[in-house]
Amino acid sequence: MAMAETRRIASFARGLLALAALLAGASALAQSATIASTTPATLNESNLRTANIAVNLTGATYQASAATSHFTLNTTISGLTVDSLWFNSGRTGAILRLRWDGTDFNADATIGVTVAAAGTTHTAAITTGNTAAVAAAHWVIVSTKNVALTEGGTGTYTV
Repeated sequence: MAMAETRRIASFARGLLALAALLAGASALAQSATIASTTPATLNESNLRTANIAVNLTGATYQASAATSHFTLNTTISGLTVDSLWFNSGRTGAILRLRWDGTDFNADATIGVTVAAAGTTHTAAITTGNTAAVAAAHWVIVSTKNVALTEGGTGTYTV
């Protein structure tokens, strides 16, 4: 084998090693967000008014200017918003305090969080997976005697 060809093969091999190192580093730099926990552990209609969701970032940090407006709740629950938030010292974790107006929901739902790019050091929005929110059990009373029942009404009825 000629000396020039040996050099080309060695250069090609070094290039492959550099590419492999670059690709290995790229996977370590992937940005993601996860719901690390909720407080209380199970979210439902009775505790949504002041529940907390912890959102952790990987491969990015929250900007010093990150605000509630940078967080979108992905849910079918009407009246649920982010009221306030706190960050850990490394700015890789945030606690979102929820506010809910009490709008009734009759089916179990999920809650996910999207963090706008402007709220992180990443160039695009980052979205978490979902956590469950359990609807309260609802009673349905059917009157067979044409008795008018109203929600929130009082009276004496035989069931």
